[in-house]
Amino acid sequence: MLNKLLATFTLIETYVRGELLYGYAPWAIESPTALWQPPAAWAPAVRLAAFAWHNPVFFGRLVVGKLALFCGYARPYHSIGHIALIVLLIWPTYWLTWRGARNATVWLPARLFLATVVLGQAAIVALTVEDWDGRFLIAVLPAVFALAALSQRRIGGDVRRGG
Repeated sequence: MLNKLLATFTLIETYVRGELLYGYAPWAIESPTALWQPPAAWAPAVRLAAFAWHNPVFFGRLVVGKLALFCGYARPYHSIGHIALIVLLIWPTYWLTWRGARNATVWLPARLFLATVVLGQAAIVALTVEDWDGRFLIAVLPAVFALAALSQRRIGGDVRRGG
């Protein structure tokens, strides 16, 4: 099934171009001249794994870059005001999200579900592409905000004891 889903993407070609944002060449990472490429006849998931195995440093740089753009959310074509609001609102929310995911006073399955939504999307972006408009982060912001809200009980004290 994974091979069928990945068949619509040109992942290896995107990797070879070093694209961090899909279709946005100015922020691409320059690929080494001796970049190993798997045969086109291989299944997409096997090609992805083989590419990562044979080009670990380059692949790692791509993954880290995509995750940074996914979490950072700011884009080079956003206005200064837009980027300032992202830095002031979204970035601190990640700290609250981390605390909310670790809040032992909240039902564990709820925390695991919300964290899995966020981490699963991040893994998908890291292994495929980050889109130019941030649509992949927008889909998980409700889970991010829910986890951030769960942190409030820990930061503000225990509601049950009036703290």
